[in-house]
Amino acid sequence: MENFDYEPLKLYDIKFKQDFNANCREYFEKELENSKIDREANQKTCSEYYKLENSYDSVNKGIKKYKTLKILTIIIYVIAFISLIYCISYFENLKALFVALIIVFTALLIYLVFFLFNKKIKNQKNVATTISKQMGELKRIAFSQVEPLLKGLNYDIPKYLIEKT
Repeated sequence: MENFDYEPLKLYDIKFKQDFNANCREYFEKELENSKIDREANQKTCSEYYKLENSYDSVNKGIKKYKTLKILTIIIYVIAFISLIYCISYFENLKALFVALIIVFTALLIYLVFFLFNKKIKNQKNVATTISKQMGELKRIAFSQVEPLLKGLNYDIPKYLIEKT
């Protein structure tokens, strides 16, 4: 066998890393078996949690989309309003048309921003709140499922595993 006294990293890569991983796996498998945790139930709970988390992210993207549309609509309205005011002063004979356009654009803005976008944002926030509550409940269930295992863990585990290796 080669002399690894001056090459501890090489010895770690060749021997200790594999031994330590095997010892860790063996230790935690034994702890898992002793705690009598239902792994499948916990995996199912976690899977449901991750699905809800994806749904929550999707709903939040929808909220951001409607908020962005709301801001863009207001910006477009301001530009259109300024343009129409300019047109009123420039085209004296079409003043009534431009005033009518201002009224139509204002009504459209009020409808879009205050009724359509705000309503959709409010609905999306309600959905996000519901999903968030379901996620909290699933997280509580998942932690209660692994509680017996967590009770058996302590700060001496790394020391024990290193000494065993």
